[in-house]
Amino acid sequence: MMKAFTDPLKKLGEFPQILESLKAGGGMTQVQGCLDSQKAHFLYAASEDFPCRVIVTYSELRAKELYEDYRFFDKNAVLFPARDLIFFGADIRSNLIVEQRIQAMKAILEQEELTIITTMGGCMDHLIPLADFKSCVIDLKNDSTVDLDDLKRRLVSMGYEQTGQVESSGQFAVRGGILDIFPLTEENPVRIEFWGDEVDSIRSFDTQSQRSIENLEGLHIYPACEVVADRKRIGQAMEKLRKEGEKTGEALRKEGKITEAARVSQLVEEACENLEEFSGITGLEAYVGYLYDKTVTFPDYFRDRKTLFVLDEPNRILQEGEAGKRVSSAWPDGSDFQYGPDGRAAAEESLSGILHPGIGQGSLEDKGPVRSGRPGGKSL
Repeated sequence: MMKAFTDPLKKLGEFPQILESLKAGGGMTQVQGCLDSQKAHFLYAASEDFPCRVIVTYSELRAKELYEDYRFFDKNAVLFPARDLIFFGADIRSNLIVEQRIQAMKAILEQEELTIITTMGGCMDHLIPLADFKSCVIDLKNDSTVDLDDLKRRLVSMGYEQTGQVESSGQFAVRGGILDIFPLTEENPVRIEFWGDEVDSIRSFDTQSQRSIENLEGLHIYPACEVVADRKRIGQAMEKLRKEGEKTGEALRKEGKITEAARVSQLVEEACENLEEFSGITGLEAYVGYLYDKTVTFPDYFRDRKTLFVLDEPNRILQEGEAGKRVSSAWPDGSDFQYGPDGRAAAEESLSGILHPGIGQGSLEDKGPVRSGRPGGKSL
């Protein structure tokens, strides 16, 4: 059916040359003159040879527009929004944004072919390595043997909230040998019945009527937060924070900045209290640099996959990087800054992470008639 939309594009004079340029890789292919209303159509037709497609644009609003347009051609396209800056500044979580980001990470792990629309902010967020995130996923099947008490502890560390009754995503409830859970990646909550330590049945149900909807063979329980940390990892993070605070405070005292040193000590203790109080519930993303020895950015998730990266209006993307300011509730050492002191440098560094050898890259700009070329080179 979609060939009716893509075949006419392939008859355009320069379109085959654009495809050959993308396949060749090794640099940027620039396409100018493509209107915003045409971009989803154009990208869908141009990316047929790439199993993974990542479209990076300049704002959350534009990302949502592209997402809605692209879903006409690919219903499995997903949105990966940047972290909610209000959440980082006010310790408030936007559940919808978390759900969308976890859904995108699920798609990366489970789908061979996928299209993800994101922003520069989404590409610059500090994330845990994909292998670490995958190791946090709980796989349950009928006849699986599970310690229910241990499962409850794991769910709490994965960001789930234990309640008396499941009413919304991110919650779980236990009544005797029955576990109700509403994973962020599922449309309906799931009821798991145990016979001793053995899973007896798994089925989805309706939150209002509590009636079963469908029997399931198994269930993948993805975390309800991006950064999962047990008590041991949190303790190590607190130790790192205190050592760093002591080092910084000592340096300030040597300079005679007694007030600043006291403020550093206060900030460190507040951060440690937050870690201890809210561990596994909210806010751990702000401390990811202390919880994990290595962090990555979103483009790193695709380094081992054949991926087409598309930059929608690259100049505006760089402007967004210049204007952005990092908001973080963690100890302000810069380790978790989304945009560093030099916003443009941070944006360019993130772009260079996208433009590594072995993948195709493209950029789209709404300027004049449709034409293509390599920046700094002759027209194709």
